[in-house]
Amino acid sequence: MLALATTGHVTWRWNAIDPTTLWTNVALYLLLAHREELAYRGWAFRTLVHRHGALVAQLVIALLFAAEHVAGGVPWVQALFGAGVGSLAFGAAALRSGGLAMPIAFHTAWNIADWARGGKNASGVLLSAVQPGFESAFDVINTVSYATLMLTATAFILFWRRRKKAS
Repeated sequence: MLALATTGHVTWRWNAIDPTTLWTNVALYLLLAHREELAYRGWAFRTLVHRHGALVAQLVIALLFAAEHVAGGVPWVQALFGAGVGSLAFGAAALRSGGLAMPIAFHTAWNIADWARGGKNASGVLLSAVQPGFESAFDVINTVSYATLMLTATAFILFWRRRKKAS
C-alpha cells in the first residue's frame, strides 16, 4: 500500500463492513489457507524435498500453485508473480519450521490483510480508488511490490538465524 500510495494516483477509504461479513471472511481465509497449505506444503512438498531437494520442491509447488490460480481465472503472469512468488514464501516457512503451522499462519495473515486492503477482487475494510488512466500502472506497481515483499520474506525466513543466548 505504501508503494501504491507514493504514486499519488490511488487513495483508500474506510468501508463499512458489518461484523458478520468481517468474521465470515476471516474464517473463510483461515480455511482456505489450511486447504492450500495442506495440499501444497503437505505430503507432496515433503516428498519432493526428500527426493529432489528444497529448490526443486519449491519450484514445482510454486508452478502448481500458480496453475491452480490460473484455473480459477487469474492470468498466467499474475499467477506466476502473485501466487507463484507467494508460494515460495509459504514454502520457506514450511522448510524453516519443519511443519505446517507457520505457513498456515503466514498464508492466513496474508490473505486477510490483502482482503482487508481491498485486494482479492472483493470489498474489504478499505476500498481503493485509482485515478482514471493509471489502472495499468497501479497493477504493475501492485504486482512488483507484492513480489518484492514476498521474495524479501522468503529470504528473511530462510536466512535469519537466532542469536544465541548469553549465559
